[in-house]
Amino acid sequence: GEEKSVQNCERLLTDLRRRSATISPLKLRRISSTRPIAVESLCNWETDQTSLARGEKVTLKSLSDNENWDVISADGAKKTFPGVCFLIPPPDPDAIDKVELLGNELADIKKRRAALPASLKNHKSDVPKVQQS
Repeated sequence: GEEKSVQNCERLLTDLRRRSATISPLKLRRISSTRPIAVESLCNWETDQTSLARGEKVTLKSLSDNENWDVISADGAKKTFPGVCFLIPPPDPDAIDKVELLGNELADIKKRRAALPASLKNHKSDVPKVQQS
């Protein structure tokens, strides 16, 4: 029964590894990053001063307030648009790190589980020696 549980955990971990690469880093939508972040436009947006086309890739410079983002276009111009216009593409490094942590924990459990029978055999062979003395 335990072997079936371990195999199920391995299967789930494999699935998590695959899916973790498709998770967008939502935390970056709320917290300013020290490094530039590539973002993609989800819609067309036009103002008197500038415009944005759907699918356009720009670099997030800063979150100027809760609603607007300062971005740098491919031609180097700084523009401000509503943050809802952008997608921060996957992967989320935190999600990948969490899956790796889970993988390490599962590997540790499997290692301890494999060492358990040998430990029990050594313990059983020590019992008769103690009783003889």
